[in-house]
Amino acid sequence: MIRRLPPAALAALGLGLLLAAMVAVALTAPLNHDEHQFIAAGALLARDGLLPARDYPWFHTPNLAGIYAALFTLSDHLLLSARLFSTAAAWLTAVGLFAFTFTRLGGETPRTRTLWALGVAALFAFNPVVVYTFAKAWNHTLPGLLLLAAFASHCRGAATQHHRWFLLGGLCVSLAAGTRISFAPLALPFLILAATGAANGRLRATALCALGLALGAAPTLALLAAAPAAFLFDNFGYNGTVNALYRVTSGDLRSPWGAKAFFVLKVLANPGNLVLLLAALALLWPLRHRWRTHYPLTLLLAITPFVLLGVLAPTPSYSQYYSALAVVAALAVAVGLTARPTPLRPSILAAALAAAVTLSLIASAVQNPAVFRAANPAEWVPLRVHADGQALALALAGRPGPVLTLAPILPLEGGLPIYEGFATGSFAWRTADLLDPERRARFGFVSAAELPALLARRPPAALLLRCDRKREADLVALAKARQFTRQTLPDGRELWLPPPTDAPATRP
Repeated sequence: MIRRLPPAALAALGLGLLLAAMVAVALTAPLNHDEHQFIAAGALLARDGLLPARDYPWFHTPNLAGIYAALFTLSDHLLLSARLFSTAAAWLTAVGLFAFTFTRLGGETPRTRTLWALGVAALFAFNPVVVYTFAKAWNHTLPGLLLLAAFASHCRGAATQHHRWFLLGGLCVSLAAGTRISFAPLALPFLILAATGAANGRLRATALCALGLALGAAPTLALLAAAPAAFLFDNFGYNGTVNALYRVTSGDLRSPWGAKAFFVLKVLANPGNLVLLLAALALLWPLRHRWRTHYPLTLLLAITPFVLLGVLAPTPSYSQYYSALAVVAALAVAVGLTARPTPLRPSILAAALAAAVTLSLIASAVQNPAVFRAANPAEWVPLRVHADGQALALALAGRPGPVLTLAPILPLEGGLPIYEGFATGSFAWRTADLLDPERRARFGFVSAAELPALLARRPPAALLLRCDRKREADLVALAKARQFTRQTLPDGRELWLPPPTDAPATRP
């Protein structure tokens, strides 16, 4: 039956099945503590008009907060809508890889081009790092999609000599940096390669790329203007000296670069990751003498060191950081296939690509066993989290005041307010003691020293604890000292309610 499908139907079927599999992963992935800060930022902006950095600590550039705020005006299922957006960005990256490969394969029948392009898309989408990353509501898949769009735009500009494509490329790079700051160094190679890609009017191509970079930076520059000191501290001071000091005080005395080298080996120990790297290297090697004359190859080699810089710069390393490198590796596979001087025929190369996709799929399935329960809606994590938030709102009906917790997604899913200083979950809280009181007050950090005054000024409706046991000792001690009443919730979390004398009065 599949053999009889026309190429367009075959592409639609393959990409549709890919989307279904990715959604299944997103619905069953466990909640990650990184997701709290991104969900909270969008909710606070949508509901209260509060800006990150200006009104509470926020350790990222602002684009995703604005996107999530827009989503949350359309749906009260916060985690579900944010995860679906992240998954859609990753799926569109796979679609972009499909389109890039399909349009650049010459000397092939449409059906053969479709099969090769589907292979490249699947090799990316089934990569274990990509699967781990796209299933969560954080700022990794959108900049990866924008990186691919910038790459394709510059290649299109070089091929057609229409300089507007370099404008679009610069815009995409800048929007990616406004979503995750580690993409900012990519502005340099894209700006330089705009000039080399234009046979005529190099100055104009460079100026248009620079204009795109400036336009894409508008949201970030607006936030910088609104809260310059807080923006610079959150993105550079916190992510630099404060994080380094936190590692030392928490007992992590490993050499940062030694730990990063070990982590690279850990990532490559997964065969699904290793096979993508080997496929990229094997397909690029025959093209090594064309790096000056083949623009996509030149651009790919130019951006790779800057992507690596963004991957390796944060300390410590985490798997999701490597998703940007997975985009580059998948692009390398596409460039290697499409730049071959002879047509691609069913051969050892086709068998190797099929084997690589299969190996990636198996490695990702082993890494995500919960996906096999996706047919049961009771296993859908975003729906369970939303239901927990609704149950929390029901339990606190008639009790005005914010919920104090290191897991802000839960009260926000129930439409309840939170303390802005805890919008990042545990991140600002765990490092607040490392700042002096003046900087805590200036940048909105709350430590155990400020907590009593905060609760006196804004009495809580409740404390939601046992969400991050390692960092809740001071919160538990405060609840006990104030004689809060503890209730154990069905999911194992604890709800601590203030005594009647301390509870805020019910609104008329």
